[in-house]
Amino acid sequence: MHEGDAALIERCLGRDDAAWRELVEKYKRLVYSIPRAYRLGDSACDDIFQGVFSLLFQNLASLRDTRTLAKWLMTTTRRECWRLAQSDARAASRPAELPTPDAASDEPAPSDLERWERRVAVQQALTQLGGQCERLLRALFVNTDHPNYADIAASLGIPAGSIGPTRARCLAKLASFLPSALTEHTDG
Repeated sequence: MHEGDAALIERCLGRDDAAWRELVEKYKRLVYSIPRAYRLGDSACDDIFQGVFSLLFQNLASLRDTRTLAKWLMTTTRRECWRLAQSDARAASRPAELPTPDAASDEPAPSDLERWERRVAVQQALTQLGGQCERLLRALFVNTDHPNYADIAASLGIPAGSIGPTRARCLAKLASFLPSALTEHTDG
């Protein structure tokens, strides 16, 4: 199980390089998802990623509430996207293509944060699940938009007709690894 952000940040402040790598790994998808949502290119996404984590490193000791680290990262990433757009616009003498952050967009929308937290919880649960169940569920739901049962069956070495019943058993096992709040939310 991954440790909480407060413990991870404490280790980072103690100059634990492994903790910093774990923190970056934990949040890199979140940070990259924001410039990608603005349809920025790979180079711009990389620059924003580096800038955001540089700012996090500089401000780690002054983070007031480690429970809101994801929000801080989302807000900072949006601001960095906006700054990049402003800089590019000035260089090209044209209006910025990204919307100017206002009070409403300065804070991440709860739905964005909740969606990301659910995604992280499911990814962690899949990793805990492991084995053939993890491979099957990733093949069906994570690695493709249109799963092909014949291809999945061949890659896993199981009959195509067993995918449905196996999927049901694997989903039940997966649910046992998910936080109860998440399973309650998805049941409704």
